[in-house]
Amino acid sequence: MLAKQKQLIESYQRVQAFLQANPAPAPASYGGPKDELDDVVAQLSGHSSEQVVGQRLSAAERRRQQSLCSKLREHHLRPIVAIARATMADWPGIEKALLLPPKRLSVTKLVAESSAIKEAAAQYQPAFVKNGRPADFLEQLGAAIDAVNQSTMGRAQLVGRQVGAKAGIAQEARRGRYAVDMLDSIVRVAFERNDVVLRAWEVAKRVKGFPGGGPVTPVVPTPAPEVKAAA
Repeated sequence: MLAKQKQLIESYQRVQAFLQANPAPAPASYGGPKDELDDVVAQLSGHSSEQVVGQRLSAAERRRQQSLCSKLREHHLRPIVAIARATMADWPGIEKALLLPPKRLSVTKLVAESSAIKEAAAQYQPAFVKNGRPADFLEQLGAAIDAVNQSTMGRAQLVGRQVGAKAGIAQEARRGRYAVDMLDSIVRVAFERNDVVLRAWEVAKRVKGFPGGGPVTPVVPTPAPEVKAAA
C-alpha cells in the first residue's frame, strides 16, 4: 500500500474513532455523513487489499514468465539451432532456424521468433529427430510458446486488477473527503464552545502520518461549567 493511501485510511479511521468517542449532543446528529464515511473505510480497505494482492501476484507471474521464457529458449530453441548449425547449414530455408534469439528480448518478439523457428523446423522434422530431438519436439515447442502467451495474458489481467483497485481507491477517497467536510460542519457547530474537543477533531481529520500510525487517543467531551445567575 502506498504511504499516502495508508495515511488517508488512517485519517478516516481516526475520524471514526472521534465520532464514536464524541457523540453529537442532541438535537445534533452525525447521521448520513457518518454512515457514508463508514462505508468509505470499508471500501478503501477492500480496494487496498486488492491492490496489494494484485501487485504480489503480478510480481510472481513476472518471475514465472521469465522462467518460461528461459525454458523456451534453452530447452527448446537452443537444441534446434545447434542441430541446424551442425548438420543442416547448407539446406535451403533452414537459415531461419540458425539464429538463437538473444536473451534480452521482449516477450512478444521472443514468441514471434520462436514461432518462426518452429515453422522452419517443421519442414525438416525427420532430420531433427534423427539427430536427437524427440519425435514430438515440435509439439513440445508449441506448448512452450503457448505457455509464454498464456502468462502474458495472465499478467495483463493482474495489471487490470491493480488499475481497477487504484481507480476504486481514488473514487472512495473523494467520497471520504466529502463526508469529512460534512462532518466538519456538524462538529464545529455541536462543539463550538469546547476547544479541547475541537482540537482533537482537527487532529483526527488531518491526513498526515502519526508515529505508530492508526487513530489517536479519542477525547471525551466535558460539559461546560454551569453558570449561576446573579442573586
